[in-house]
Amino acid sequence: MLRRRTPFLILLGALFALIGVTTHHSPVSGAGATTTAFDTLGPIRLVDTRAGGAPVPTADTTIVVPVRSVTGVPADAVAAAVTVVATDARDGGFVTVWGSGTRPSTSALNLDGAGQTRANFAITQIGDDGNIRLYTQRGTHLVVDLTGVFRPAASANAGRLVPLGPTRLVDTRETSNPLAAGETRTIDATVVGVPADADAVVVSFTGIGPAGWFAAWPAGRPWPGTSVVNTEAATAPATASAIVPLTSGRFDLTSLRGGDVVIDVNGYFTGPNAASSTEGLFVPISPVRVSDTRGDNGSMPPIGPAATLQTAAFPFDVANAGSVALNVTTVEPSSDGFLTAYPTGTARPNASIANALSRQVLAAGTITPLSAAGVNVFTQARTHLVVDATGWFVTAPRPVATQPDASVVSTSFKLSVLNPDGSYPRWNPCQDVRVMVNFAGSQPHARAAFDKAIQRAREATGFRLLVTETTKTAPANGEMLVRWGTSVDHPSLTGSVLGIGGFSYSPTQIVRGSVIVRSDLPFTTSKKGEDVLAGTLAHEMGHAFGLSHVNDPTQLMYAYANGLETYQAGDRTGLALLGAGQPCLSFPINRTEGAVPIGVGMDDPIGEVMVIDVAGPDGAHLHDEHDHDHHDEHDG
Repeated sequence: MLRRRTPFLILLGALFALIGVTTHHSPVSGAGATTTAFDTLGPIRLVDTRAGGAPVPTADTTIVVPVRSVTGVPADAVAAAVTVVATDARDGGFVTVWGSGTRPSTSALNLDGAGQTRANFAITQIGDDGNIRLYTQRGTHLVVDLTGVFRPAASANAGRLVPLGPTRLVDTRETSNPLAAGETRTIDATVVGVPADADAVVVSFTGIGPAGWFAAWPAGRPWPGTSVVNTEAATAPATASAIVPLTSGRFDLTSLRGGDVVIDVNGYFTGPNAASSTEGLFVPISPVRVSDTRGDNGSMPPIGPAATLQTAAFPFDVANAGSVALNVTTVEPSSDGFLTAYPTGTARPNASIANALSRQVLAAGTITPLSAAGVNVFTQARTHLVVDATGWFVTAPRPVATQPDASVVSTSFKLSVLNPDGSYPRWNPCQDVRVMVNFAGSQPHARAAFDKAIQRAREATGFRLLVTETTKTAPANGEMLVRWGTSVDHPSLTGSVLGIGGFSYSPTQIVRGSVIVRSDLPFTTSKKGEDVLAGTLAHEMGHAFGLSHVNDPTQLMYAYANGLETYQAGDRTGLALLGAGQPCLSFPINRTEGAVPIGVGMDDPIGEVMVIDVAGPDGAHLHDEHDHDHHDEHDG
């Protein structure tokens, strides 16, 4: 398999930073990961800071909550499934949940103002000391309920997750049969395919009613004094996920003040009668941010309305993950709306993981199925989305779907250069980009491969991309030159090097671009049957348009090549920001051939970004990225 990587980046002279819309992590091997099985408990209330009339925990406070020392909790538990409730908040802010060590830069719960009460579901690692930790940014009472733990297991009968749906189990609005205040109602999960001996069911629970709470627990037992979701007002539906233990496939639910209930099933945990297997075992990880549509400096626009975010930038191989534990936060949506999470490449289901109110910040923990291309999050309203992950459930390896979906927006892209004011260099959309191609020394199928790559670049950027064959070996201003070569043409084109792509730029404008592909490599068809040369050309042109690498194996700009020849959702999102749909730039480029000055009034180029492809010891192709600054560069 071809691979690409970016081990280091050298910045000389130019003052800029890289956009980071996803967090970089090395992929975790499914075979080498520590797997666990789920053990249902309770629900058990672990802590309630209101008990005994305690004051509200102050801002910037961390509380330590025992887990393994609680009666009934196994001593080998390594992760916990909890519902976290914040109540009597002092002000808007966030709550972070983690096991031990340094507090991660993620959140598990968000509050918008003083006096608010909200609940959210989370799976968190348990610290080495047997405890979990909760940090409150602004101060709030905290309540934590435990529904089960994950224990180490190489294989297991019970406690393995089986994805299901999302499938709607209950909607009392359709039957005009809302819960009465204090009523207990039994729900049979077997009607949607949950086995009668399943240990627990994974649900998305929406409560619609007066300010209060809704609860769920195993059927036939007394209510344990815990809750699943809290409502703020009769007109504001509240949604939270939960793992609900079962009795013969059933669970009970109740509500403090009554109201309608909508329940969607996302999966179930196997019972003792299931066959022993590794399928569906859980791998807990420290909370990690995998997507943020705001960008690192908050300069990116929100997505939507009616937009879909796709990501596979997880710190594990999505081809080996059947489901993932996520926390999805909507940040100040422009209107009320719902969120749906579902596997990339499948139809969006009639289900939701959250109901967000206009201008609020709402976190929604969930367990959602994955495809080998990642996960989609659909937002009804225009909003920013922030996605954190806390673990994944293993499955047998699956092939990655390669067909792009033009309707999907993704944060799985990186721009090579970002200026302090949030601008970035790009080609001027009000001038045609001239692509000069020199086929000297190219492979026999190079013209067909180039035709594929240039058409995909046109579609992704919106540029006309006027192609002219040439014998030139250096681009003039306003040109992107694509050519083939060896070490005679460039000293890097030897040994394990695959090719080079990059550009010269002023602070806001790409002046010229360059792609050089090895002429002495065969570039045969990939194992997936795709054209490796077409994919390499498209990848390198992506660099020449202004894209850097991403840590998402489903994207063509992934640092490790994956046999793709087509731009994917993240690639297309980044190229759209660099493309013809953006405003005109002030200064035109002088296209006179040869060594010429830049257009009148335009700054000289201040830098050059070059990405050099190299091959690893196993023969896999890798990338080594370099940035070079050229303050006095005027030559063609």
